[in-house]
Amino acid sequence: MDPLLSAIEMARWTAWKRASDTVLAAIARDIAAASDLSAADFAVLSRVREIGDGAMRQQELATLLGWQRSRLSRHVSRMQSRGLVVAVSEKGARMIKATEAGREPGLFGEVPDDLPYLWPSAAFPRWPARRRTRTTCRAGSRTMRSARG
Repeated sequence: MDPLLSAIEMARWTAWKRASDTVLAAIARDIAAASDLSAADFAVLSRVREIGDGAMRQQELATLLGWQRSRLSRHVSRMQSRGLVVAVSEKGARMIKATEAGREPGLFGEVPDDLPYLWPSAAFPRWPARRRTRTTCRAGSRTMRSARG
């Protein structure tokens, strides 16, 4: 039986996973430093705030996060104890709502759209730092941002 991946494909996959893990860890550190939120807290709050406009059905949130309902329920309980969200029953559905503390503008460490930022050269030290700028466009009721170099 042939292996599923050749040696070269496995080496590429391993390199991709290491790079991906390095970037995700750097992002989690930046989130924690800027907001005192864990990456999971940020994932929940950002979706509730941006997609759900401050409130979202728990089942929809679990689907968006790719989490089991039990994992989300436990995490929401921890966030409730810190005053970031509340969970309430409405029309037969459990709704997760961001509290005032969870909607605080500075919580996400927002920066102005016109502020340039550096490519994550810390995550990839062999890559030179490059100046990047943000562009913003509106699509319906959502604002989409992209980085261009």
